[in-house]
Amino acid sequence: MPSWASRLAELLRRNWGGKLAALVLATVTWYGIQSVINFEARIREVPVTLRLPEGWAALDQSVSAVDIVFRGSEEDIRFLNRDQIKVEIDLNPRAIKGTNLVARFKILPRHISAPNTVRPVQVRPDEITVSLDRQEQKAVPVKADFQGEPAEEFEVERWECAPAAVTLSGPHSRLQRIESVNTIALDLEGRTKSFRKTHVPVQAPPETVVVEPVPAQVSVEVSLAERTSTETWKDVPVCVLSRPGAREELSVVPVSATLTVRGRAEILKKLDARDVRVYADGSDVEKAGTYELPLRIHPPPGLAVVKTEPPVVSVTWGEP
Repeated sequence: MPSWASRLAELLRRNWGGKLAALVLATVTWYGIQSVINFEARIREVPVTLRLPEGWAALDQSVSAVDIVFRGSEEDIRFLNRDQIKVEIDLNPRAIKGTNLVARFKILPRHISAPNTVRPVQVRPDEITVSLDRQEQKAVPVKADFQGEPAEEFEVERWECAPAAVTLSGPHSRLQRIESVNTIALDLEGRTKSFRKTHVPVQAPPETVVVEPVPAQVSVEVSLAERTSTETWKDVPVCVLSRPGAREELSVVPVSATLTVRGRAEILKKLDARDVRVYADGSDVEKAGTYELPLRIHPPPGLAVVKTEPPVVSVTWGEP
């Protein structure tokens, strides 16, 4: 009885020309298929998304985007674009212990979603290191940010955001350093009137993109007022008002006062101490003697007196 080896040799000798032709044809077909499907394209800067266990946040990650080489037919490769591709890595919650963790992951083909007609053959970089921290929330105030200047004679008197605070969600150690957030810059250039803006975006803290404010937009009300300046006028004479018909001799100590005045710059340029009347009202005094009387001031329109020194004077009436 012939052995299996001899039977195989006999089988190969039969119609060996046909078998050789089939082998050649298969080889040519294989190379032909490879020449059609072996086109490659490199898609750059494909974002990497981390799917984190509940209660955890990414503090830092070594890679935010990767370059991927895909292989496929000429037509499929030609129409491939970044919008069709996703890279998502699921972090296993069972691997996370303690309050924080540094984990390293290989980026594998199973992490890449792309059209079925192409396949990833290379990822650069092919590894990502992630620092994790506990996910927390924190309420912080919102501050309005501005750019440009109002018209020369105006200034920002006050501003108010509504709501006045937003809630941030992110890694515990990063939230601890954040005391407030800003809106995007509002343009003040050349403005002369108060205004209100709605749907003003709140800027996420610059040190991380994983901390997002809620709500993401606020309303901002800005009040503009005419710009004022402050000046100090010294040695302003003090007058005394007496009752009608009174002829007593009187004296006042001190005889002058120092005023701090506030007003628009262009108004202050036109005025000085001679335009302000400072007096002590003694029109109700009927008997001779010394009296402490408060100073009264009549400023011209557009000027406000914010401080008087001294606030009272000593006035003495004597017999005629």
